[in-house]
Amino acid sequence: MPIDENIWKLMSRVVFREATDEEIQQLQDMLRQDPSLQQQYDIINQLFENRSFSTDPSVNYELQALRLLS
Repeated sequence: MPIDENIWKLMSRVVFREATDEEIQQLQDMLRQDPSLQQQYDIINQLFENRSFSTDPSVNYELQALRLLS
């Protein structure tokens, strides 16, 4: 299944607790349909929980997430 570029933005919004309830549900639906996408989300979430991301408000978190997966 091709992955839409918007998924990375959605993942970032959920991980950083900026997502709406609708966005959270949308991501959960997408993750249920694609185990590899779920795995990638789990990695991003785990890295965030371990504070591998910068907490500087000027940092582009979406770009950080993309770099981690490339």
